[in-house]
Amino acid sequence: MIQELDWGIGEMLKALRSNGILENTLVIFTSDNGPTNNKYARPYSGTKYVSLEGGHRVPFILYWKGVIEQPAIVDVPTNAMDLFPTLSELIGAPMPTDRIYDGVSLTPLLSGESIARPDDKPFYYYNCENLQAVRVGDWKLHLPRTKEQIPWWARNKQKPIQTPELYNLAADVTETQNVANQHPERVSQMMALAEQTRLKLGEFGERGTEQRPTGTLFPEVPILSNQSQDWDPLPDVEKGRGKTEFKKQRADGKNNKGKKKANRRVLSDDMNRKRCNQFKYWAFGTTFFG
Repeated sequence: MIQELDWGIGEMLKALRSNGILENTLVIFTSDNGPTNNKYARPYSGTKYVSLEGGHRVPFILYWKGVIEQPAIVDVPTNAMDLFPTLSELIGAPMPTDRIYDGVSLTPLLSGESIARPDDKPFYYYNCENLQAVRVGDWKLHLPRTKEQIPWWARNKQKPIQTPELYNLAADVTETQNVANQHPERVSQMMALAEQTRLKLGEFGERGTEQRPTGTLFPEVPILSNQSQDWDPLPDVEKGRGKTEFKKQRADGKNNKGKKKANRRVLSDDMNRKRCNQFKYWAFGTTFFG
């Protein structure tokens, strides 16, 4: 994979150069989550699917010939939601004013300046619709969660948490030294932040006041995630039009197995969009300029 990435990026840069637009192009290399095997995320704990740092710290590399003149490493937390305001500013497009944006422009970093987000601005770790952690500065609080709140794809990697767990990432990047008992006031403050955020952005099975509607064929159907876990047990009255109007699709038009697989995929994709569309709090970490 590394060899393929290296070749592919080289080909893209070659094409930009040959078309005379390399110096007018910001190249961004990043990922939406950590690896599936923790050995590639060390020293952080966790992997993709979980709210430990190993699931969220990813490469974020910017290359812009003629603009970024000196390689640098900037230890400023950033996330994928910062890309929209950043690129909007670079192309001179005003940000829409009819909605709230969580990202900030990263363009000041290109000239060694500070971004608009304060150092103590909270980051919220959603795993689908379940708010699982809050970070403020170097402090990160893992919130209590039940088995039912954990998304189906993470249940083999996550366990329920009975009480809040507090970690200081500056001293404990592995998130193995729970210091909640030593800092009860900080735990209380961050728990309050979590509760306020749940009201705005939602929680398991509950819509938040600031969630934008998601696109769906069946808006009256309850918020769901997984076909066998959530959809199949629903009584017909709650499935509503979804029971009769959802058309099963064949994957290849030849066999029932393919039909069942395609049906599950289409239905689950629609459910996942309904449940998770608002929670793209993607990975953040160190920014590299090259």
